Amino acid sequence: MRIGTLRRKRRTEMVFLVASLLAFCLGEGFIDVWRQMDPDHYDRIGRVATPADSRTGLFVPDLEELFETTPHHGAQGAQIGVYGTQ
Repeated sequence: MRIGTLRRKRRTEMVFLVASLLAFCLGEGFIDVWRQMDPDHYDRIGRVATPADSRTGLFVPDLEELFETTPHHGAQGAQIGVYGTQ
């Protein structure tokens, strides 16, 4: 799949880890994990469910962890999800 054809309805954050050729796409209630097969092709190798409103993320290289924020919404309080990337 060409990365340029990745379409989502809401704003999505993407983190690309050069050393492992992995891309993490955050938004719409999921973190999708893609592996770069070559410069123009990516295969989705994983999907992790997250709260629907989550979509802003930060990768911390020293921890090898991805942090994703979820805003306060109704009865659901604000939270930060922490995901390992290994």
